[in-house]
Amino acid sequence: MEAKAIYEKIDEVKAALDESMHKADRFLEDKSDLEVIAKEAYDKGLRARKVMSSAWNYLQQFCSIAKDYAAGKATDIPKGDVKLIIAGLLYFISAADVVPDFIPLFGLVDDLFVIGLIAANTKESLERYGK
Repeated sequence: MEAKAIYEKIDEVKAALDESMHKADRFLEDKSDLEVIAKEAYDKGLRARKVMSSAWNYLQQFCSIAKDYAAGKATDIPKGDVKLIIAGLLYFISAADVVPDFIPLFGLVDDLFVIGLIAANTKESLERYGK
């Protein structure tokens, strides 16, 4: 794969994540479907947990935070971090993946990349929530 093709894929991931960020705004205000999204992401992650390695732990935390936020808990986590976490869940469950999930092993590469980025950018909140 040429460098140009790699950069194009990265741009696709950025565009898809940006779209997920816009959708996440809606779930910050209307939490009614947030538990459904968390369950869908959890179920997908459960099926792929062996491939996901440590990202599986982050995904479980993301799902817990989303459920707690929907229930009016997780109030000590900044709204910006909650938005990132919701966007990550939306990206993870999206059928419009940059790398289709049906491709064995490689189908989760973009999902794992996004989960890792969000985990790195919400590290303090994840640590606080985990206590």
